[in-house]
Amino acid sequence: MKRKEPPVQVRPAEFGQGVFATKKIRKGQVIGEVHGQVVLDPDYTSRYCMELGNGQTLEPREPFRFLNHSCLPNCELIYYDPATIQPGQEHCLDKLFVQATRTIPAGGELLIDYAWPADHAIPCGCQAEKCRGWIVSDEELHLVVDEETPPRQVAHESAGVPMAQVPANHELNPENSQTQQQPRKKRPRQSLGI
Repeated sequence: MKRKEPPVQVRPAEFGQGVFATKKIRKGQVIGEVHGQVVLDPDYTSRYCMELGNGQTLEPREPFRFLNHSCLPNCELIYYDPATIQPGQEHCLDKLFVQATRTIPAGGELLIDYAWPADHAIPCGCQAEKCRGWIVSDEELHLVVDEETPPRQVAHESAGVPMAQVPANHELNPENSQTQQQPRKKRPRQSLGI
């Protein structure tokens, strides 16, 4: 049986390559499975890898290899929790999927929240209305942002325009981080127990 291709295409985006909808994608729609090689090394890292938990990392193939970050994402990575899986859904175990969290118009870029741990946070350039200023999980943002330090504008190197608010004297103390993850990992945000 031939695998159904997701309604997306990879093309140039503001930050490298991106994944774009080829037709309207509805909120709640599972867009496709993230295919790739599962690596059983807990220390493995790469520019595109996605943490699966239990020391497993997925090195994704196109198209979802090129999902970009936004502090206001329109997609999320989901997996099925074995504890809540329903009969007939066993084929979904040990798989990672991309699901729309809001309607995405044809031509719209698919975006996820990378939610990195604070010890690997980098300035964010997503330009979302409520951009956190850092690519970091909501739960660890306080470890990156010093509320007493006024933010400064971070400019995108090529455009030279303000893109995010970042504390001027930012210093990160990795000892404050609750998680010790490798950099550049995109992490599943939730389990879908359907």
